[in-house]
Amino acid sequence: MKLQKLWALLKASKYIIKWKGTDAEWLSDGYAAYPVYGLPELSEDMLRTMLDVDEDKWSGYRYREEAEPPFSDEDNFRDDEELRVSQVTFTVHGVEYIALTQGLDIYLIRCKELKPLDSSEGLGFYLRDGYVAVKEGMILRAVILPEIITDDTILAEIMSIATKLRDRASEHAREVYREEYDDQQIFEDVEEDEE
Repeated sequence: MKLQKLWALLKASKYIIKWKGTDAEWLSDGYAAYPVYGLPELSEDMLRTMLDVDEDKWSGYRYREEAEPPFSDEDNFRDDEELRVSQVTFTVHGVEYIALTQGLDIYLIRCKELKPLDSSEGLGFYLRDGYVAVKEGMILRAVILPEIITDDTILAEIMSIATKLRDRASEHAREVYREEYDDQQIFEDVEEDEE
């Protein structure tokens, strides 16, 4: 876990929830939660100091502590369902998303929620009770709430882009076929002339 990136994420969100998990404390910015290992128990004052926020500015932050996380913090959860990671990211209203899929289902997560993790390489993404569990090997590294885009204008634009990309790919395939066919036809015409 890159603690400096986690502190930056929490500081930017100005919304922090702390839970006491089974083996670690968990910190959340409202979109994702991360286990914090190797630190003494974090009090509100200690967290404010770690985030380097002046006491007078702390009133602009929303901070709360809850007894236990509203999700399973087990590394190995019996109902984890693996998700496929899209190779495409896209930005909507300045927020960059990556799509995770399973069959016809799609789950969008904010790319910035992966920044506190040591690397995006080698991570596995699993659907777990409606949220995305991010694991490194067998170890749970984060829990991220997937988002749904409901803005009809944005959805129509995404569909339009997908249609245009598909049409362009089909046209390109036809061009490649025509070029190959024309080359083949010229070769066959030469053979016929030689006979």
